[in-house]
Amino acid sequence: MKPIKRVYAEVQNRLDPVMERISAGLNKEDIGAELSGVFDLIRKTRNDAGHPTGRIMEREEAFALLQLFPSYCKVSHDVIDWLKTEKI
Repeated sequence: MKPIKRVYAEVQNRLDPVMERISAGLNKEDIGAELSGVFDLIRKTRNDAGHPTGRIMEREEAFALLQLFPSYCKVSHDVIDWLKTEKI
């Protein structure tokens, strides 16, 4: 199994050339920032392989991340739907 950091880098390398098309197709200013936000959110408590680190998070930080999750999830699914209909 590939480390999640490597998988993310591979996905980024494939999406970077079409990031402007994706942003335009979804009427978003910078979809790349939102997608990297998803990865950063996961990395808060995971190691390079994607396994839990055991890091304890403060209640406020957990609450803030949970508030971000729905918008990050929507963007991720919007990109998935866009990729299903467009050739890259």
